Amino acid sequence: MLIAHNRDEYYVRPSQPLSYIEDKKAYAGIDLRYGGTWFCVDTLGRFAFVTNIRNKALAKADRPTRGELPFLALEGEADFLDNAQKYNPFNLVWGDTKRINYFNNLESRQIVLQEELLSMSNCLYPCAWPKSQKGKESFKKIVLDWDDERIFEESFKAMQDRDEFDFVPAGTGFEPETEKKLTPMFVQLPNYGTVSTTVMLVGEDGIRIEERRWPSGEQSHFILRPH
Repeated sequence: MLIAHNRDEYYVRPSQPLSYIEDKKAYAGIDLRYGGTWFCVDTLGRFAFVTNIRNKALAKADRPTRGELPFLALEGEADFLDNAQKYNPFNLVWGDTKRINYFNNLESRQIVLQEELLSMSNCLYPCAWPKSQKGKESFKKIVLDWDDERIFEESFKAMQDRDEFDFVPAGTGFEPETEKKLTPMFVQLPNYGTVSTTVMLVGEDGIRIEERRWPSGEQSHFILRPH
């Protein structure tokens, strides 16, 4: 199993690189403003990640951080989504090699994902935005074999695609000029853009996870042997 995740955020928002978080028993990067994460994997090999659903009209500044959700998913409490409406719109994906779950709080819909190749963006699943479709095509070409180094380098290269599309999704509330700048997989605006990429590869002998932070290219990587 291969997972690649871009985090888009304001450049001034501070964060801690991927590391082991003792009280969560998980590896994650940390948003230092509110304490949440965008992607995490625990010592049992379970993972979780979150994306926002872009809708300016529904986003409220006083709501709790969606970064709580990946950690809550790993804690495994059956009712952790009962209060999902208190957060701004989100997609949440969590699971392991046997089962991958999906939930969004606009439809309050939880399903088990069955696709072999999945692309998630800032819209409701299934998402047909051009960047999602191009991402799928890029990852179809990555052969999952014994060459971990090649797999990671090709994954990071794919996630840095900067091609823009003439596409304006309906209902986001943002100007067409802004939406065009948000169409690439790797976003670069003056004050906002892709600040990190996380790639996780699950093999027979364990899990390798690596984060690269942009624009510095700083790297953090770990190999987990789930027990």
